[in-house]
Amino acid sequence: MPRLVFDAVIYRQGILRAVDVPVDFAEQAAGWEFPPVIATIADVARATTLVRRADGGLRLFLHDQLRKAGGVDAGDTVRIDLRIDDAPLLPLPDDMMQVAASVDAGLEVVELLPPGLRRQMLVFLEDAKRPETRRKRLARVRELLEERARRDLDDDSACQ
Repeated sequence: MPRLVFDAVIYRQGILRAVDVPVDFAEQAAGWEFPPVIATIADVARATTLVRRADGGLRLFLHDQLRKAGGVDAGDTVRIDLRIDDAPLLPLPDDMMQVAASVDAGLEVVELLPPGLRRQMLVFLEDAKRPETRRKRLARVRELLEERARRDLDDDSACQ
Protein backbone atom coordinates (compact mmCIF):
# COMPACT_ATOMS: atom_id res chain seq x y z
CA MET A 1 0.00 0.00 0.00
CA PRO A 2 1.19 3.54 -0.72
CA ARG A 3 3.22 5.16 2.05
CA LEU A 4 5.06 8.46 2.25
CA VAL A 5 7.02 10.37 4.86
CA PHE A 6 7.10 14.08 4.11
CA ASP A 7 7.54 17.51 5.66
CA ALA A 8 4.75 20.05 5.26
CA VAL A 9 3.85 23.50 6.53
CA ILE A 10 0.61 23.58 8.51
CA TYR A 11 -1.95 26.17 7.47
CA ARG A 12 -5.35 27.23 8.71
CA GLN A 13 -8.43 26.19 6.78
CA GLY A 14 -11.15 28.08 8.64
CA ILE A 15 -10.73 26.99 12.27
CA LEU A 16 -9.02 23.73 11.29
CA ARG A 17 -5.35 23.02 10.59
CA ALA A 18 -4.30 21.21 7.44
CA VAL A 19 -1.40 20.27 5.18
CA ASP A 20 -1.32 19.57 1.48
CA VAL A 21 -0.36 16.02 0.54
CA PRO A 22 2.43 15.69 -2.05
CA VAL A 23 1.28 15.08 -5.60
CA ASP A 24 2.98 11.67 -5.95
CA PHE A 25 0.97 10.28 -3.00
CA ALA A 26 -2.22 11.88 -4.35
CA GLU A 27 -1.67 10.11 -7.67
CA GLN A 28 -1.29 6.74 -5.90
CA ALA A 29 -4.56 7.35 -4.02
CA ALA A 30 -6.50 8.33 -7.14
CA GLY A 31 -8.87 5.37 -6.82
CA TRP A 32 -10.58 6.81 -3.74
CA GLU A 33 -12.84 9.81 -3.42
CA PHE A 34 -11.81 10.13 0.26
CA PRO A 35 -8.67 8.02 0.66
CA PRO A 36 -8.57 6.32 4.07
CA VAL A 37 -5.18 6.88 5.69
CA ILE A 38 -3.21 6.46 8.87
CA ALA A 39 -1.35 9.69 9.66
CA THR A 40 1.49 9.56 12.17
CA ILE A 41 3.22 12.51 13.82
CA ALA A 42 5.77 12.02 16.61
CA ASP A 43 4.82 8.34 17.09
CA VAL A 44 1.10 9.14 17.46
CA ALA A 45 -1.05 7.56 14.74
CA ARG A 46 -4.62 8.44 13.79
CA ALA A 47 -6.97 6.94 11.22
CA THR A 48 -8.62 9.59 9.07
CA THR A 49 -9.47 10.38 5.46
CA LEU A 50 -7.93 12.77 2.98
CA VAL A 51 -10.08 15.44 1.34
CA ARG A 52 -9.88 16.61 -2.27
CA ARG A 53 -8.89 20.22 -2.87
CA ALA A 54 -10.48 22.25 -5.66
CA ASP A 55 -7.36 21.74 -7.83
CA GLY A 56 -7.63 17.93 -7.50
CA GLY A 57 -4.84 17.57 -4.93
CA LEU A 58 -5.36 16.14 -1.48
CA ARG A 59 -5.49 17.80 1.92
CA LEU A 60 -4.95 16.23 5.33
CA PHE A 61 -6.75 17.88 8.23
CA LEU A 62 -4.68 17.51 11.39
CA HIS A 63 -6.58 16.39 14.44
CA ASP A 64 -5.60 18.12 17.69
CA GLN A 65 -4.21 14.81 18.95
CA LEU A 66 -1.66 14.78 16.12
CA ARG A 67 -0.75 18.46 16.39
CA LYS A 68 -0.24 18.22 20.15
CA ALA A 69 1.91 15.11 19.73
CA GLY A 70 4.23 17.06 17.45
CA GLY A 71 3.94 20.30 19.43
CA VAL A 72 3.05 22.12 16.21
CA ASP A 73 0.45 24.57 14.93
CA ALA A 74 -0.26 26.75 11.90
CA GLY A 75 2.93 28.06 10.30
CA ASP A 76 5.10 25.23 11.67
CA THR A 77 6.72 22.54 9.55
CA VAL A 78 5.82 19.01 10.58
CA ARG A 79 7.06 15.55 9.52
CA ILE A 80 4.16 13.27 8.64
CA ASP A 81 4.19 9.54 7.99
CA LEU A 82 1.16 8.84 5.80
CA ARG A 83 -0.05 5.48 4.55
CA ILE A 84 -3.21 4.14 3.01
CA ASP A 85 -5.40 2.46 5.64
CA ASP A 86 -6.05 -0.97 4.17
CA ALA A 87 -7.96 -2.24 7.20
CA PRO A 88 -11.35 -3.61 6.21
CA LEU A 89 -14.38 -1.46 6.84
CA LEU A 90 -15.99 -2.09 10.19
CA PRO A 91 -19.21 -4.13 9.94
CA LEU A 92 -22.44 -2.31 10.66
CA PRO A 93 -24.53 -3.44 13.64
CA ASP A 94 -27.96 -4.94 12.89
CA ASP A 95 -29.88 -1.99 14.34
CA MET A 96 -27.99 0.47 12.12
CA MET A 97 -28.64 -1.73 9.06
CA GLN A 98 -32.35 -1.75 9.91
CA VAL A 99 -32.34 2.05 10.16
CA ALA A 100 -30.52 2.33 6.83
CA ALA A 101 -32.98 -0.08 5.19
CA SER A 102 -35.90 2.06 6.41
CA VAL A 103 -34.56 5.15 4.56
CA ASP A 104 -35.11 5.52 0.81
CA ALA A 105 -31.68 4.77 -0.71
CA GLY A 106 -30.33 4.43 2.85
CA LEU A 107 -28.39 1.23 2.20
CA GLU A 108 -26.75 2.80 -0.85
CA VAL A 109 -25.85 5.89 1.19
CA VAL A 110 -24.24 3.72 3.89
CA GLU A 111 -22.18 1.85 1.31
CA LEU A 112 -20.89 5.14 -0.14
CA LEU A 113 -19.97 6.74 3.20
CA PRO A 114 -16.32 7.72 3.40
CA PRO A 115 -14.51 5.33 5.78
CA GLY A 116 -13.85 8.09 8.33
CA LEU A 117 -17.51 9.12 8.53
CA ARG A 118 -18.61 5.49 8.71
CA ARG A 119 -16.17 4.95 11.60
CA GLN A 120 -17.45 8.11 13.37
CA MET A 121 -21.06 6.93 13.10
CA LEU A 122 -20.14 3.53 14.53
CA VAL A 123 -18.24 5.06 17.45
CA PHE A 124 -21.16 7.45 18.06
CA LEU A 125 -23.50 4.45 18.37
CA GLU A 126 -21.17 2.16 20.29
CA ASP A 127 -20.40 4.84 22.91
CA ALA A 128 -24.05 4.88 24.00
CA LYS A 129 -24.20 3.32 27.46
CA ARG A 130 -27.98 3.04 27.87
CA PRO A 131 -30.55 1.57 25.45
CA GLU A 132 -32.54 4.83 25.30
CA THR A 133 -29.36 6.75 24.42
CA ARG A 134 -28.66 4.29 21.62
CA ARG A 135 -32.25 4.69 20.32
CA LYS A 136 -31.81 8.48 20.25
CA ARG A 137 -28.51 8.11 18.45
CA LEU A 138 -30.03 5.73 15.91
CA ALA A 139 -32.71 8.38 15.28
CA ARG A 140 -29.93 10.91 14.62
CA VAL A 141 -28.17 8.47 12.28
CA ARG A 142 -31.47 8.09 10.41
CA GLU A 143 -31.69 11.89 10.02
CA LEU A 144 -28.14 12.03 8.69
CA LEU A 145 -28.78 9.24 6.20
CA GLU A 146 -31.98 10.95 5.03
CA GLU A 147 -30.09 14.23 4.55
CA ARG A 148 -27.33 12.53 2.55
CA ALA A 149 -29.85 10.59 0.43
CA ARG A 150 -31.76 13.82 -0.33
CA ARG A 151 -28.56 15.67 -1.16
CA ASP A 152 -27.34 12.85 -3.40
CA LEU A 153 -30.70 12.73 -5.18
CA ASP A 154 -30.66 16.51 -5.62
CA ASP A 155 -27.10 16.32 -7.00
CA ASP A 156 -28.16 13.59 -9.46
CA SER A 157 -31.18 15.56 -10.69
CA ALA A 158 -29.06 18.72 -11.10
CA CYS A 159 -26.67 16.78 -13.37
CA GLN A 160 -29.44 15.70 -15.74
